[in-house]
Amino acid sequence: MTELASTLTPCEIANQAAQAIAVLNELTHGGGELSNPGDVRAIVGSLELIGQCLPQLYEQLARFLVVQHEDGQVTHEDGGDPDDQVTETIEALAAAGQAADMMTAALTEARAATQSLTQARHRGWAGRSNADLSECVRPGAPTRARLPERAYPSARSQSHQASTPLPVRALISMTSAAGLTLRRLPRNSSMSKPR
Repeated sequence: MTELASTLTPCEIANQAAQAIAVLNELTHGGGELSNPGDVRAIVGSLELIGQCLPQLYEQLARFLVVQHEDGQVTHEDGGDPDDQVTETIEALAAAGQAADMMTAALTEARAATQSLTQARHRGWAGRSNADLSECVRPGAPTRARLPERAYPSARSQSHQASTPLPVRALISMTSAAGLTLRRLPRNSSMSKPR
């Protein structure tokens, strides 16, 4: 038994775990305290370990309820038979265990995918390996004539999508799938008029 287990109750430990995840969310908001891809890999690895332990925890909680119910130690608050609530709780915990297995598998995949990621040596646009420096405007260099956006809307949207990095598109897709609404910035009407 660990020192933590000998000094805290299961409810207190569960509360600390929940608080730790909340603090982790705060610290990583907007990249806050993250310094490199290795941080992401380490955090994903820790979450993976948590996920591996959750199904066992859910099963143990369900078993406790079953034993308590069979021994007559569980009643409904209105004095009725708690069979339905105990059964519903056990089924929900079993479903949570399956979901934790799926989450763990996804985290394992995410951790494996980050194995080869390292911090880039150069920061900023000019340091990007795919930067097209010929597009930079140099003092005294002639600029290209700009085509009206309305004349070629599909080409503009395709080039915009092609210039958006794949991980950013995946994040936008993930955010949309989670039920969050992505706000579009209002377009400047003067930019969309042909010149």
